[in-house]
Amino acid sequence: PFKFVHHDDTDERNTKSDKRISNPLPKLGAASKSDTSVRSERKEATEQVRRVIDSVTDSIMQRIVEEKNEKDAFDRNKLPNISLNDYLYRLVRYLDKWFKEEPSVNSVGMRSLFLALVYIDQVQKIVPDFQLNEYNVHRLFLVSMLVAAKFTEDKPISNQFWAKVGGIDMKQVNSLESSFCSISEYK
Repeated sequence: PFKFVHHDDTDERNTKSDKRISNPLPKLGAASKSDTSVRSERKEATEQVRRVIDSVTDSIMQRIVEEKNEKDAFDRNKLPNISLNDYLYRLVRYLDKWFKEEPSVNSVGMRSLFLALVYIDQVQKIVPDFQLNEYNVHRLFLVSMLVAAKFTEDKPISNQFWAKVGGIDMKQVNSLESSFCSISEYK
């Protein structure tokens, strides 16, 4: 909304009669009211994102079964060391950072999370025997958010980024992406 134009002292347009603000930055030492309100808005947006992710996690946890699937490309041998809630928040947060977006329910991270839910539902419709469990849900969200971000965003995101953020190696990310696209009949 506000566009600040900075001119140095030698600029012909920077005269006393010029009504533009030459230095929009507040003085050092004290936070201005706008800085405080920006921080407050950012905090509220982050809390709102956290509440939405809590709600998504609660919904998903109701669908999780205890037994592992047979021949599931997404299963791990051991349970992850991070809760699903914290994992989803991590994926959303780093995706927003990649795109230099502030936390909000409209951010790229949240859009990808919502589309990932649609993709996971689609997989369960196509493969009715496929069940979410504690051994596969983290990886399934990782790869479904990867595919969602690639679909919705113009700026490419490397699988190396996803491997690092997701806590698995890139070879696994590539394999999971291929498996996910295959079982979801993604075209």
